[in-house]
Amino acid sequence: MMRKRRPARRGFIIFFGWRKIVSKRPESPVQTVCLPDPRAMQQSIALYNTLRESPKDSALLNQLLEMYAGMREFDEALAAGRHFPEALNASAQCLTTYGKVNLAANRPREAMNYFELALAKNPRMAEAHFYTAVALISSTPPDPQQAIASARQAQALGYANAAELIRQAERMLNPGPDAA
Repeated sequence: MMRKRRPARRGFIIFFGWRKIVSKRPESPVQTVCLPDPRAMQQSIALYNTLRESPKDSALLNQLLEMYAGMREFDEALAAGRHFPEALNASAQCLTTYGKVNLAANRPREAMNYFELALAKNPRMAEAHFYTAVALISSTPPDPQQAIASARQAQALGYANAAELIRQAERMLNPGPDAA
């Protein structure tokens, strides 16, 4: 005997009530570990294999770098850049993305080298100017004066977050009375 199927229900869920998220209890907050999405890892492997067939394709390499960075696989991204130097050096955008990966991997000096290469290819690349400023602030010791100059270049070229970065660097140069 065939059972009659119910039609699929469409709708939405309404949550009633509220709950405090912040607590004054002494326990430490719950900590979790996020694991990479296996589909993203499979996509990155497929992209890497495609790049092996077209080792000069900077758009593919840039996409792979961004994918690895999104998964926080910075060492994989850096290795991909080393394996495909022609693709890396063919594009200011690819060099900038590689610099950003170096920055995320806590390598600000190396990042600046790639931003400089990107700016040599395209001096009007606002993103490279902005992240040069970020690298200058992140370096040991930081260089807020140079960071301000780079952030101003990014701002002049229309980079959205440059003004906040300039203020941050200026605070480093002129800390207020509370900075002790």
